[in-house]
Amino acid sequence: VSDGKRQAWWGCYFEGAGAPPSPAEGLRWLERAAERGHVEAQNLLATLCLQGVVSPGTRVEDALFGTVMPPPRDTDWQRARVWAERAAEAGSPEGQATLAFILAIGPEEGRDAARAEALYEAAAASGSPPGCLGAALLRHRRAAAEPEHATAADYAAIAALLARAAEAGLAMADALLGEMAERGQGGPVDLAAAARHYAVAAGRGLRNAQARYGWMLMAGRGVERDTVQGESMLRRAALA
Repeated sequence: VSDGKRQAWWGCYFEGAGAPPSPAEGLRWLERAAERGHVEAQNLLATLCLQGVVSPGTRVEDALFGTVMPPPRDTDWQRARVWAERAAEAGSPEGQATLAFILAIGPEEGRDAARAEALYEAAAASGSPPGCLGAALLRHRRAAAEPEHATAADYAAIAALLARAAEAGLAMADALLGEMAERGQGGPVDLAAAARHYAVAAGRGLRNAQARYGWMLMAGRGVERDTVQGESMLRRAALA
C-alpha cells in the first residue's frame, strides 16, 4: 500500500483473503485506487453503482467488520457515469461498454443513442464480450424496428457478435440467439437450435430463457417433450 499498489487490498477485504471481511473497507481502497487512475477499479465502481450497492455517503466505520454488502439501493446513474467515463477515456473496452449501457438506457435526460452505439462498436472491435452483446442488441433492435431493411447479412453479423458474447458466458447472448433461431431471423426457423440456446441461457439463470425453454419442453417444440422438466423450468422462472 505504501508503494501505491492499492488495487490488491480491495480484493482482500471483499473476499476476506488475508484480512477481516469488510466490504466497506474494500470499497474505500477501491475508490482510492480508482482515484489514482486504476482502470479496473474504475470499471468495478461503475458496475457497483449500477447495481445499487454503493452510496455516496457510505462510511467505512459503519460496517468496518461487516461480512455482507450494504442493502441494495437505487442505481446511482450519475456516479456510475463518472467512473465509466474515466475508464472509457483510458481506453478500457469494458469502460466503453459500461458507459454505452448508461447512455443507452440510463436516465432519459442523459441518453445519447449515437454515442452509445459508437462506444459499443468500439468495445466490440476490441473483443469485449459486453461490447459485443451491446452492439448486437442495438443492431437487432434496429433490424426489428425496420424489418423491410434488415438483410440476411445484417442478421449474420448480429449472430457473430452474439456468439462471441455467448462464448464468454453472457446468458442474454444465448437467449437472443435462441430467439433469432426460433423466429427464423437471418435464415430458416431452427427450433432445435433455439431450444439449445435457451437451455444454455436458462442454465445460467436467465429467467426469460427459463420460461421460454420450459414452454418448449412442455410442448415438445425443438426438443423431446418433457413435462416434468418443463414445469420445473417454468417454476424457476416464476419464482425469479
